[in-house]
Amino acid sequence: MGTTYYIAVDGTEPEGGPLQLRLQMSPMPHLMLLSPTNGQVIEAGAAMALIAAVANSNSLIHNVAFMDETGVLGYDSTAPYSLESLAPLAPGLHTLQASALDVLGLISYSEIVTVEVVPTIATNLILRITRDASLPVIGIAGQIGSQVVLEYVTEVPAGTNWQTLTSLSLTNSPQFYTDASAGSASQRFYRARLLP
Repeated sequence: MGTTYYIAVDGTEPEGGPLQLRLQMSPMPHLMLLSPTNGQVIEAGAAMALIAAVANSNSLIHNVAFMDETGVLGYDSTAPYSLESLAPLAPGLHTLQASALDVLGLISYSEIVTVEVVPTIATNLILRITRDASLPVIGIAGQIGSQVVLEYVTEVPAGTNWQTLTSLSLTNSPQFYTDASAGSASQRFYRARLLP
């Protein structure tokens, strides 16, 4: 279905005859959101730029708007179109899209891109060992929600002789674990490993 236009002509042609009217439409700008890509996983707090490109347009682009599910995030009026200083997105799924407005007032939209923002993953764990009633108490500091395996050996170098004490999910930081199995052991060495 097209659009119906009504045109009024005021005046006459001195020689008479039919009046010819030609309507020439400019093609809509074809807009593509280049970055991020659909399905991309982004770590919370990481820098992310939105980048769009316009193709197949005979008219000049007035601006490109970048949007998420909450509304417009920003505009760029100069090619290549991008939004670099984007505020970090909260963890979860987000839908992103761009729209191009040309100088004739035509608007086109890119396809919607869905990205997943995931919480920052801890890359470091800190262990602090104290004694409570002669038993070692291991404090593990790291990103809350991290899955950790706490292991020990009685000699260093340990090679592959690490023994598992426990596996736990950090609900506090630091989180404490008392090694009741240490008993009267003269020495123990501990390490914590992050699980994927």
